[in-house]
Amino acid sequence: MSEVVIDENDPQIQRNKFEIPDDAFNRRHDIVEVILPSTIKIIGKRAFSGCKSLKKVILPPGLVSMGEEAFGGCESLESIIIPGSLKEVPFIAFQGCPNLKDIEIQDGVEIIGEGAFIYGESVLTMHGLALLNPTVLYVATSKRVRKTLPKFIKKVKVREIPHVYYEGIPSQDIVSAIIICREQIMTDRLSKAIEEAEEQGLISDEDRKYLKESLSI
Repeated sequence: MSEVVIDENDPQIQRNKFEIPDDAFNRRHDIVEVILPSTIKIIGKRAFSGCKSLKKVILPPGLVSMGEEAFGGCESLESIIIPGSLKEVPFIAFQGCPNLKDIEIQDGVEIIGEGAFIYGESVLTMHGLALLNPTVLYVATSKRVRKTLPKFIKKVKVREIPHVYYEGIPSQDIVSAIIICREQIMTDRLSKAIEEAEEQGLISDEDRKYLKESLSI
C-alpha cells in the first residue's frame, strides 16, 4: 500500500475548496500526512477518522470549524498544529489517538479566554527546553472558566500575576516557569533547560545564577 499525503493537490480538496465534508477521508488507511491549504475553513464530522496510518496534521490558518471525531481513531497520529483561528475544539475531535503527544496550538490560549497565558512546563516546551514531550497544554488564568475544555488543555487557577509575550503569545516568564517546574522535572533536565535558555538569550547570566542557587543545582 502506497503512502498518501493529503494537500492542496488532492482532487477532493480542489473540488471542495472551502470545506472538507463529513466522512470525506474516513478510514483511508493509506494517508500518512495531512497538510490543508489556507482556503479550507471547515472540517466536517469524522472527516479523517479511522485513518490508522496518519501521523502528522497541519491545519490551515483561517480554519474556523472542526466537526466531532474529525480525527478520531487515528491511532498513529503523533503531532498536530492547530491555528489560533479555531476558537473551539470539539471535546472528542481526537478521541482514540493514543500516540498524540506533540500538539502545537497557535494562540491556543484564546480557547480559554482573555487574560489566560501559557504556564509551567508548557512554557519550556514552547521554547524547546528540557526535552519535554507533553500530552497537555498548561494554561493559567485568574478568571472562572465555564466552558468545557479539550482534554489536551489543562487549566491552572492562579491569582493575577504578571506575564510576558513571546512571539505575541502571552506566557509566564521563563525564570518563574523553571522554578514552578522543579517538582515535575528532573534536576538534570532543569539544569540543561537553564543553560539552553541562556544560550537562546531568553534569560540573563544573572537569571541563570539566581536559578542555579534557588534550585540548588
